[in-house]
Amino acid sequence: MFEQWSSVAADGVHELSFSTDSASMKLLCGLSEFLLYPLSFVDDSRLSAGNYSADQMLLISKNRFFSRPVEKMIIGELNLDKLVISQSFIESLVSSHLARISVIVVILPVIYLTRLALELTGAVLSRRLLKLLLKKDKELLINALGVEAFSVATREVPVLHKDIGKLGVLHKDVPLDELIGTTQQALLYGYQILDGFLAYQEDALVELFRMRVPLLKDRWDEGGLLGVEQTRLAIARFIRRRCIAWDAFTG
Repeated sequence: MFEQWSSVAADGVHELSFSTDSASMKLLCGLSEFLLYPLSFVDDSRLSAGNYSADQMLLISKNRFFSRPVEKMIIGELNLDKLVISQSFIESLVSSHLARISVIVVILPVIYLTRLALELTGAVLSRRLLKLLLKKDKELLINALGVEAFSVATREVPVLHKDIGKLGVLHKDVPLDELIGTTQQALLYGYQILDGFLAYQEDALVELFRMRVPLLKDRWDEGGLLGVEQTRLAIARFIRRRCIAWDAFTG
């Protein structure tokens, strides 16, 4: 589960094999909760196991006597018990904001994850959104992104997060109404950015993230822009500012 994360003491109790802090421990606990109790994180569509459909598994899990056995079935079905998170990544949680934010993205409650995805979509495409002239075009994008995400993209991003707009050049030839004309398209766009962001941090986090987001199938071609650390740091700063869970995990 966690590669070389701990060593076994004489009394059989696991001890951390590296120096950590309270923020890192909160994040590690969040990851552990995902791995041990996936029903609280994984998208419903991924919950089928054996001969049971996802709906059947959810129904059975509502019985308190069967909830834990169902969790164990899901763990086995998704190979969560075999997932390896490297020691180097875990140790980086002590000092790396990129690493910490990556974990927060993976374990965010779904209501905040969807909001973050929409706001990130708006942020990346902010330069194009600012150029919209027709009222009907603005209304279409406001409906797709939501009022809050559109407002962040057109008011906050140009002042505080200019570097994020560089990612918007990737699809400059695709009309916005085709790219993010619906909420589902806007969500997918944001999820793809987060997926690419995580890919440069730790492969295991990508696996966990994709269990939460069924819309993601193929790796998004971001033209190598996310391979530039400065771009990832810009995204990280945006997430840190917009994510209300940041203080809960790192405060």
